[in-house]
Amino acid sequence: MALTTPPRPVDVEAKFPELRPLARIATRLHPRRGNPTTRQSSIGGPLLWPAAEPWPVCPHADHQGLRGETIAGVSPLTPALQLYVRDVPELPHPEGVDLLQILWCPVQEDHAFMEQPVMRWRDSTSVTDCLDVMPAAHPQAWADLIPRPCTIDPEIVADYPYEDAPEELYESFVEHDEPFIEEVEDGWSM
Repeated sequence: MALTTPPRPVDVEAKFPELRPLARIATRLHPRRGNPTTRQSSIGGPLLWPAAEPWPVCPHADHQGLRGETIAGVSPLTPALQLYVRDVPELPHPEGVDLLQILWCPVQEDHAFMEQPVMRWRDSTSVTDCLDVMPAAHPQAWADLIPRPCTIDPEIVADYPYEDAPEELYESFVEHDEPFIEEVEDGWSM
């Protein structure tokens, strides 16, 4: 049995009926440690990548890292996410494709990390000759920026606005939540 989101301790729509029309369908991915294949949705797993298609690289070569070190050479992008539409049917996608792939640069610097992720949509049935081995990360890549391979266990949930709710509603949330908020070392916690 797959683990899912526990039931809410409060019936949110009963407490805040104004939320009912603002509810949106969302998909929680629930990462699970594992060994995903190219034919599975995954975080940090191998991508269904055509063997003949060049692997994307960080747009900057021979540049300065955040710690002042020189990062020489080309850095292959790292797989961050692969989602098949069959696993997340509500995912808006262009017609004729069924696979979203997101890669990012694992070399920490001001302009490279999350600023310039690469997103590819493709028709998975058109990939007949798949790349067998993903390129290795740059030797100076930060390990914290290379996701551990995980399978995902999608779950459809109702998502409600909070900070993006209409102003009066947000104010009532803050009033409701105030007794549960405490200051912690890194900011605030609920």
